[in-house]
Amino acid sequence: MRFGFRRHYSITPWTDFVEVYWGARCQMFATPTGAEEVCVSLLTSDPQMRIERALPQFPDLARRLQGAPVLTSEQGAVTALERTRGVIRGNIALVGDASGTVDGIAGLGLSLAFQQAICLGEAMAREDLNYYQAAHRRICKLPARLNRLLLMMNESTWIRRKVLRLFAGSPRLFTGLMSLHTGQQGKEEIRAAELLGLGWRVLWA
Repeated sequence: MRFGFRRHYSITPWTDFVEVYWGARCQMFATPTGAEEVCVSLLTSDPQMRIERALPQFPDLARRLQGAPVLTSEQGAVTALERTRGVIRGNIALVGDASGTVDGIAGLGLSLAFQQAICLGEAMAREDLNYYQAAHRRICKLPARLNRLLLMMNESTWIRRKVLRLFAGSPRLFTGLMSLHTGQQGKEEIRAAELLGLGWRVLWA
């Protein structure tokens, strides 16, 4: 279980992308949310940490935000990697966060909920909720594994440096993992053999 906080700043976005910054057992995300607005989020295992306290760990981001008016008050919530024993009982089915969650670092909460909803609709058309139970397990399996890898990077500076060094030197591997993570199939698709050897490649990075 960790804690997430966010607030919005009045500033022209400097990129079209979501930026992820890694610090000591925390991450910050800068997301353009409007023509003159950027949302800054913090994920941390420290319940006392807040955005202002964490910003000095990220001097590049702090420099960009310096002097920018704050549009919204800081709000927070709990984020966790949590699995349920089952998602159906009788004529009741759980979907979205009610059926299990991934840590916010994965950025997959809504995506998983939409995928589950589609499979639940198919199960209802078949009049077979067991179909949804099997589909839910399949949908959540890989994201949960990748979530654990990201949380290991959060806990260990050594692992984090190794993984980021590996990705910096192997852009195709990074792109392939991102495609796998987001459920996209493209020319950069990663092979099973590469996944099996990923641990060794991290150690040697």
